Amino acid sequence: MTICIKKYFLLLWALFAICSNTAATPYAFMSISTAEGLSHKTVNCVPQDRQGFIWIGTSDGLNRFDGYSFKKYFKNVQDSLSLKNNNVNAMTEDLAGNLWLCTGRGFCCYSPIYESFSKIHFKEGENNKLAEDICVDNSGRVWGVENSNTIINLNSEKNYLAKHIKLDSILGCKEPLFNKRITYADGFLWVFSSLGVIRFNPSNTTAVLIKAPIEFTSPRSIRKGNTGELFLVDWNQKIYTLNTKTLVIELFKAQEILKNSDPSVGNTDVLKDKDGALWILKFPGLNKISASGELEEFNITSGYDKDYDKLVLFNAMQDYDGNIWLGTQDEGVIVISKSNNIFKHISINTQGFKDLYASSFVVDDNEVLMCNNFGAFHKKSSEIASSTSFSRITSNVTSMLAQYKKNEYVVFEKTMFSYTTPKQTKNLAL
Repeated sequence: MTICIKKYFLLLWALFAICSNTAATPYAFMSISTAEGLSHKTVNCVPQDRQGFIWIGTSDGLNRFDGYSFKKYFKNVQDSLSLKNNNVNAMTEDLAGNLWLCTGRGFCCYSPIYESFSKIHFKEGENNKLAEDICVDNSGRVWGVENSNTIINLNSEKNYLAKHIKLDSILGCKEPLFNKRITYADGFLWVFSSLGVIRFNPSNTTAVLIKAPIEFTSPRSIRKGNTGELFLVDWNQKIYTLNTKTLVIELFKAQEILKNSDPSVGNTDVLKDKDGALWILKFPGLNKISASGELEEFNITSGYDKDYDKLVLFNAMQDYDGNIWLGTQDEGVIVISKSNNIFKHISINTQGFKDLYASSFVVDDNEVLMCNNFGAFHKKSSEIASSTSFSRITSNVTSMLAQYKKNEYVVFEKTMFSYTTPKQTKNLAL
């Protein structure tokens, strides 16, 4: 869910004007690029955080999008707490709400509470290698891969001190591992590389190399599919699947219905959406295979206003509301929705006040909290769709809200106090 500030209402309508669909097409397409405030047209990654913000990593800068406007982050050589490098390749959110980034010069971590970036330190000194991919396991540990034969444990609990684990030593392999991608599934880390897929056990640092029936030369993505299934996307090969139980890699047969099977058209990413459909991204190309195996195309012939299947696409993400976000090579972000109203506008209505703005807000699975000069307000997340009437926590001028931990929030007014659900407040000593 994206919670937005009312003062940007006109910009919201400007974005809707870019949205295009016809009565004959089930989807609306919206383009968001530099004209709308994006820092660069080349989009490498698009995750959504727990508060609903969309983070867009580009070839020149990081962007936080709230549905109305962008907040941009760049490297500043005079600020040690700024972004490490402007080329942002991948991102993931840890269990504490921190955002971890892969950049062209290594890893860094963004704290939403302090709104600053922390560099990652290694025992052998600062690491400026290209960071390729990153993920979080179910224990909250952050893992990354770079352009070396290592997997990296990124630890925020010990002054951001990272630890290299040499995969070639564990596997007894001296060949270089190119273009690695990483994900966590079924208790293991899975590293998709030019040699195949490496299953790494983080509990005992053991690894198994799973050989493929074909040669992967340019891995692009490793994605979760159905239970016990991972999709392997290689630029120069068709899409394959890995069974995480049997460790068998085989061709994904459903892709045979794709009309564009030109081997020169590289695969870039896949996305299994909430309806069980598979979105397939190419260089160029966009197709959708439904859960029942039917092919859907997005072009003028299908009734759309342009040939969206000719876009050069890099990555895909589905947000909490079911919208599909596509990162492109030179057209910014494309948002695909089954509704014309891609974003929801929520203002505060309470005790005689109507359509109040929010100067700060926090969103999680249970609560929506907002604040402004009239106080701090809250509402259950599940009730947002049916009503915008909020309950007051305090009537004092409130400058900021922040989430401290699950179901506990910090409220900054004349004094600082914490608010928990069910509603309880207590003063905090400064």
